[in-house]
Amino acid sequence: MSSTTAAAAAAVPKTLVSIFRHNPASPAIVTTATSYPQNTTLTYGQLEAQVASFISQARSLFDSERGTIAAGSVISSSLPNGLVCLITFLATTLARAVAAPLNPAMKQSEVEFYLEDAQSKVLIVPHDADESNESVKAARKLNIPVWTVDWDQSAGGIRLAVLGVTPTASAMDRPADFSAVQPDDIALLLHTSGTTGRPKAVPLSHANLSRSMFNIAKTYGLTPNDRTFLVMPLFHVHGLIGAGLSTLYSGGSIALPPRFSASHFWSEYQQTNSTWYSAVPTIHQILLLNPLPSPLPCIRFIRSCSSALAPSVFHQLEKATNAPVVEAYAMTEASHQMCSNP
Repeated sequence: MSSTTAAAAAAVPKTLVSIFRHNPASPAIVTTATSYPQNTTLTYGQLEAQVASFISQARSLFDSERGTIAAGSVISSSLPNGLVCLITFLATTLARAVAAPLNPAMKQSEVEFYLEDAQSKVLIVPHDADESNESVKAARKLNIPVWTVDWDQSAGGIRLAVLGVTPTASAMDRPADFSAVQPDDIALLLHTSGTTGRPKAVPLSHANLSRSMFNIAKTYGLTPNDRTFLVMPLFHVHGLIGAGLSTLYSGGSIALPPRFSASHFWSEYQQTNSTWYSAVPTIHQILLLNPLPSPLPCIRFIRSCSSALAPSVFHQLEKATNAPVVEAYAMTEASHQMCSNP
């Protein structure tokens, strides 16, 4: 191996702990006016502290006798996009557990399949979920404990509780120690779409995700000056890795709206000073059907992925936004991106 190749290989991160190597005072997450919590900014240092707080609270709930989360335990979550969802994912993986995020729009029977197939130890749902929630009903049927996660506005921090139990104050100022995390630890468990049969589980390690976020950041030249407007679901690799983790690896920041909304997209993109976004072709087409702001905001590039982008839409989008459009090809089994336009 040449010295140049060796240096490049050495630069590849091994675990998701690498996202906290940046300036702790730099912004990491910015929420929008329609998000929960609203208009909130977390620096890398604050994000790390919230992840540590989540882990501390989870340990006290998970195993009161040993006070620890067994490595490899699968923790499922059914949460809407947002700050709480992203912290839940990061904390689960950095506690050496396996994050298994689910689509919160799924019906009880679908959730039952995924919980049972993953052998989930816990299901995490939003703080306002009750026994009528489809995911909760599935967990109850399988006798799986259900926790709620909330953002404590008064303390400005993450808060966990058992469903139906009044939560205590947030556990703040917990020291973050992620030294036990290993590259071959399974970090994420997703399922294929099942278009050719039953959905199949895809376990992805810290090394898998880290290499992917490194490659994506390198492909698009992401820097700490970039901010992605993340409209893709965090229960899917496109949103989680393609836009989210790659940005955090680069030291940039994520603007987190609660969902894609054509009526709010450009106003919140501008308000959060975003510089790029990644989406499926359908979203690009919807945006072309709506008036673009004038003058146009800063758009360093637009990324398209998850299905083929029609050439006509590709050219219309470039012309309308005066920004380069790049198309990526990806698979869940490959930790998302496999190749991309320059």
